[in-house]
Amino acid sequence: MNKNQRKVLNKCAEQLEQMESKISSIVELIEGIRDDEECKLDNLPESLRDSSKGEEIEECIEQLDEILSLLEDREYENAINLLSEF
Repeated sequence: MNKNQRKVLNKCAEQLEQMESKISSIVELIEGIRDDEECKLDNLPESLRDSSKGEEIEECIEQLDEILSLLEDREYENAINLLSEF
Protein backbone atom coordinates (compact mmCIF):
# COMPACT_ATOMS: atom_id res chain seq x y z
CA MET A 1 0.00 0.00 0.00
CA ASN A 2 1.40 3.36 -0.96
CA LYS A 3 1.27 6.69 0.84
CA ASN A 4 -1.64 7.98 -1.26
CA GLN A 5 -3.75 4.94 -0.53
CA ARG A 6 -3.09 5.32 3.21
CA LYS A 7 -4.21 8.96 3.01
CA VAL A 8 -7.43 7.90 1.27
CA LEU A 9 -8.10 5.24 3.90
CA ASN A 10 -7.43 7.70 6.72
CA LYS A 11 -9.87 10.13 5.10
CA CYS A 12 -12.45 7.33 4.87
CA ALA A 13 -11.97 6.58 8.57
CA GLU A 14 -12.48 10.25 9.46
CA GLN A 15 -15.66 10.43 7.39
CA LEU A 16 -17.01 7.26 9.00
CA GLU A 17 -16.35 8.73 12.45
CA GLN A 18 -18.25 11.87 11.48
CA MET A 19 -21.15 9.81 10.14
CA GLU A 20 -21.26 7.74 13.31
CA SER A 21 -21.37 10.90 15.40
CA LYS A 22 -24.20 12.33 13.30
CA ILE A 23 -26.17 9.08 13.52
CA SER A 24 -25.72 9.05 17.30
CA SER A 25 -27.13 12.58 17.45
CA ILE A 26 -30.09 11.55 15.29
CA VAL A 27 -30.76 8.54 17.53
CA GLU A 28 -30.74 10.79 20.60
CA LEU A 29 -33.24 13.17 18.97
CA ILE A 30 -35.58 10.34 18.00
CA GLU A 31 -35.30 8.78 21.48
CA GLY A 32 -36.24 12.14 22.98
CA ILE A 33 -39.33 12.41 20.81
CA ARG A 34 -40.29 8.82 21.62
CA ASP A 35 -39.84 9.51 25.34
CA ASP A 36 -42.06 12.60 25.02
CA GLU A 37 -44.75 10.53 23.31
CA GLU A 38 -44.52 7.85 26.02
CA CYS A 39 -44.89 10.54 28.67
CA LYS A 40 -47.89 11.94 26.79
CA LEU A 41 -49.47 8.48 26.72
CA ASP A 42 -48.74 7.89 30.41
CA ASN A 43 -50.42 11.19 31.30
CA LEU A 44 -53.46 10.51 29.15
CA PRO A 45 -56.54 9.76 31.25
CA GLU A 46 -57.39 6.05 31.28
CA SER A 47 -60.68 6.76 29.52
CA LEU A 48 -58.81 8.23 26.53
CA ARG A 49 -56.11 5.59 26.15
CA ASP A 50 -58.38 3.39 24.04
CA SER A 51 -59.58 6.35 22.00
CA SER A 52 -58.27 7.24 18.57
CA LYS A 53 -55.89 9.75 20.19
CA GLY A 54 -54.41 7.10 22.49
CA GLU A 55 -54.07 4.66 19.61
CA GLU A 56 -52.40 7.35 17.49
CA ILE A 57 -49.81 7.99 20.22
CA GLU A 58 -49.16 4.27 20.66
CA GLU A 59 -48.71 3.84 16.90
CA CYS A 60 -46.26 6.74 16.85
CA ILE A 61 -44.24 5.18 19.69
CA GLU A 62 -44.15 1.84 17.88
CA GLN A 63 -42.95 3.49 14.66
CA LEU A 64 -40.25 5.41 16.49
CA ASP A 65 -39.10 2.21 18.21
CA GLU A 66 -38.95 0.51 14.83
CA ILE A 67 -36.90 3.37 13.39
CA LEU A 68 -34.48 3.19 16.31
CA SER A 69 -34.15 -0.54 15.79
CA LEU A 70 -33.44 -0.04 12.08
CA LEU A 71 -30.79 2.56 12.89
CA GLU A 72 -29.22 0.22 15.41
CA ASP A 73 -29.12 -2.50 12.74
CA ARG A 74 -27.66 -0.01 10.22
CA GLU A 75 -30.69 -0.33 7.94
CA TYR A 76 -30.61 3.35 7.04
CA GLU A 77 -32.71 3.21 3.88
CA ASN A 78 -35.61 1.54 5.71
CA ALA A 79 -35.31 4.03 8.58
CA ILE A 80 -35.39 6.92 6.10
CA ASN A 81 -38.52 5.50 4.48
CA LEU A 82 -40.30 5.24 7.83
CA LEU A 83 -39.24 8.72 8.90
CA SER A 84 -40.59 10.17 5.66
CA GLU A 85 -44.04 8.81 6.57
CA PHE A 86 -44.38 11.31 9.43
